[in-house]
Amino acid sequence: MKPSLKRGFERLIGAGLKTLVVISVFLVPVGFVQSGSGLTRVLDSVLRLRVDPRFSGGTELRRFYDPEGDDSGAGSLVRPKGEFYSGVGALDLLKYVVYEPELDAAWSSPRQFWQLAVTLSSFADAGKAPLGFSAASIRIYVSTGGPGSTETAVPRAELVGFDPAWPWDVMVEIDGWHETALLRTADGRLSRRIPLISVPERKTVYVRLPLDIPETKRILDGRATRHYVIVCGYDPLASGLVLPVKEEASSSAGGGASSSLTPRVWDVLAPSAVEQARQLSSFDEAGFRYAVLEPVVAERGNPGIDLAALGEKARVEGVSDEAARRSEALKKASDLDPIVSGTALFVLGEYGRAGERFAEVLAREAGNPVALAYSGSILAMKGGKASSPLDAVRFVNEGFALLDRAVAAAKTDFEVETARMNRASVGAAVPEAVFGKSAAAGVDFRDAAAIAETRGDGRAAGDRLVASGEAFERAGNEGEAESSFLGAAALGDLSAAARLALASRGYPLAAGR
Repeated sequence: MKPSLKRGFERLIGAGLKTLVVISVFLVPVGFVQSGSGLTRVLDSVLRLRVDPRFSGGTELRRFYDPEGDDSGAGSLVRPKGEFYSGVGALDLLKYVVYEPELDAAWSSPRQFWQLAVTLSSFADAGKAPLGFSAASIRIYVSTGGPGSTETAVPRAELVGFDPAWPWDVMVEIDGWHETALLRTADGRLSRRIPLISVPERKTVYVRLPLDIPETKRILDGRATRHYVIVCGYDPLASGLVLPVKEEASSSAGGGASSSLTPRVWDVLAPSAVEQARQLSSFDEAGFRYAVLEPVVAERGNPGIDLAALGEKARVEGVSDEAARRSEALKKASDLDPIVSGTALFVLGEYGRAGERFAEVLAREAGNPVALAYSGSILAMKGGKASSPLDAVRFVNEGFALLDRAVAAAKTDFEVETARMNRASVGAAVPEAVFGKSAAAGVDFRDAAAIAETRGDGRAAGDRLVASGEAFERAGNEGEAESSFLGAAALGDLSAAARLALASRGYPLAAGR
């Protein structure tokens, strides 16, 4: 091997770099190729371009999540009869993303725009709409600080009003039947079609508002904006294209309305189903006043969360937890049971002695999943210290072989948890460009989290779900990463490190968590 190539490969293994010199793939041994991480995966890693966020609409400013399965208005709405609206999740809002304004997008028309994105639970398309979703009519009302309006763009269409403190200035109307979105201003001055991008694979639509009108130019000073995001049923024959709701469902109307003022809204962006129900049931029959919606606030940072303070708390908490683990391990390092002592020695970083204890177990029980799991981790770590890159890859692959055997042999929750946590930890630690194990690590961490949650250890479950999300991020699987992060955010007992990881990514955390 040429010295320059050897040094390059050593740097790859040691530092976990994410790019490869193409010629290095020919140095990978047969075992590596056969493990499923071979030439194709490496070349994919080499050739995959990282897209500048501006090409995808800009950098995210804030993302908001809406509870899944709350697409029944205040809780009583029933879908119309027939197949058109029957798709599960077709009217269910899941996520809303506000981007930073883009000021010079040479690839786009207009070159200056402000992107917003809406994700539904499902792009159910019984009606075969051009954009891949047929049942939903999405309306985004935005307050940018102008005089605005507290009434809907089309009077009496949605049967809701807006917080008088934050009247909307500009709104966007989106459905699956028009290949552009409709932009309106509150003063009625403007009504025009603007770019709309539908990505059915992500169940997401992206809209780009122009920055050449007063209502959007205001945001260039960095101010916070307020957003109302609502999902109605699409009806091409109704006022404002909004499906009506009545007491009884029919082929042309939803059911479950308790009043003539019941909002024609199936889902609204709100922190909880309870909060959504409160807003949508706030109409006043006696005073003939519509239900009033409240906006979410899009601003830089994560309001109410001091990331620096949380980071320091995570550091202190980590030091304390590590000290406690080592203290407990010291008590068990001399235990007569080789599994107990081997695990303790592993925690203490005495991998040689730990390996000897696990070898004792495997000598009399070759398929013991716990001993196989820790032995696999120790062998993989040996690869990180190898002077030869070929040896490094060989040790890691041999370690994974033992880890795979451990997972296959595991039966009890303890065995499964141990095997998957060891394999996940190694998979998340080795270079993704070489071994391609991050996605598998994400699955292992998630499965281990489920076991922890079953026994009531929410903190461990949260840490593992965060690790799962991070592993899926490294694998480039945004959907699975988001699923794991949301699962962690939904737990009540989280470590400071988990809260920091979630908060820094914009995931919602309840106060006090």
